[in-house]
Formats: sequence, C-alpha cells, structure tokens
Amino acid sequence: MKKSAISITAIAVALTAVACGSSGGKTTTVTQGANSQPTTTSDAAHTLGDYLAQVNAARQTIHATIKDIHGVNLGNSPDQSWETAGKRLEHDASDLTDEADKMASIQPPAGMATAHRAYLNAMQLISTGISSLGNDLVRKDEGSVLGDITTLKSNINQAYQDTGKWRTTVISLASKDGVKLPPWVYKVGRQQ
Repeated sequence: MKKSAISITAIAVALTAVACGSSGGKTTTVTQGANSQPTTTSDAAHTLGDYLAQVNAARQTIHATIKDIHGVNLGNSPDQSWETAGKRLEHDASDLTDEADKMASIQPPAGMATAHRAYLNAMQLISTGISSLGNDLVRKDEGSVLGDITTLKSNINQAYQDTGKWRTTVISLASKDGVKLPPWVYKVGRQQ
C-alpha cells in the first residue's frame, strides 16, 4: 500500500497551498494607496487590514497543523504505523476544526461575507476528509483508506476553488479601495 503513503504526502502538500498559500508571510501589512479615498464610516484599509491580520493568525496555526500532516508515516500494509498515523490525523483534524471555528467568528469586511464562507467551506471539507482518513487508518481498513484518499483529493480540488474565490475577492476589494496586500494573500488557493 505504498500508494497511500505517497498520497498522504501529496495531500499534505496540496493542503498547504489550499489553506495557507505558503508558510511565509507571518506579518500582515496592509496600506491604503495614495490615490484612494477614505470612506466616511471607516477606513477601508484598516477594516481589510484587521480582517487579514485575523485570517493570517489562523492561517499560521493551520499551516503548523498541516505541517504535522506532512510528517505522517505509513507502512505499506495495515500495521501499527496506520493506527499511530490515524490517531495523529484525527488530532490534526480536530485542530483544523478548531481553527475553522475561530475563523467563523471573524467578522469579514463589507463585500467579503460570501468569500469568507467559501474559505470556511474549504476548511470544513479538509477537516472532515482528514478526520475520516484518520478514523479508517486507526481501524486499519485498507479499502476505506483508499476511498478516503480519493474523496480527500476531490475535496481538495473543491477547496482550491473555494479559497481561490476568497483570494480573488480580497484582491478585488483591495484594488477598489487602493489597499496594498501582503504577498501571502496572492498564494492562497493556488496549486503549487
């Protein structure tokens, strides 16, 4: 079952691109452009900057969890390594769910609500898939593990679309408001 070990590594790499963009970008710098006009109710750059700072904090934690998934090792057939890996993935899925819950509490700026929900949907797809894979590894159910990997790959493709919607909405909003975005925003949801 060497294919499973390789597939989990490929899944972990894809998860990094989907949810985090990359491991870089620990600071969020958002500035209002010289030609932009401040709004009368709130400063658009400040609002978008606050939102991105909160998303970036969650993104950093998500990245650490996904990095842990990179370290999962499986034997070629159902053995103790599967149970160990499964328990680790179940824990990682729980961490991803916790971060998705924190992201759900973030108030997006005007024009970002639908894109924010798309990002949350991506996180839920990933968390659910990782949890199912972990559970089936613990049970050492080879057929279900292969099914989980196939489903997770499909979920990752959907998650790319969802986080891509988030990225393009952030870019569009920033462009409209004359806001300079941090580099990590441009990497979220891009296949690497």
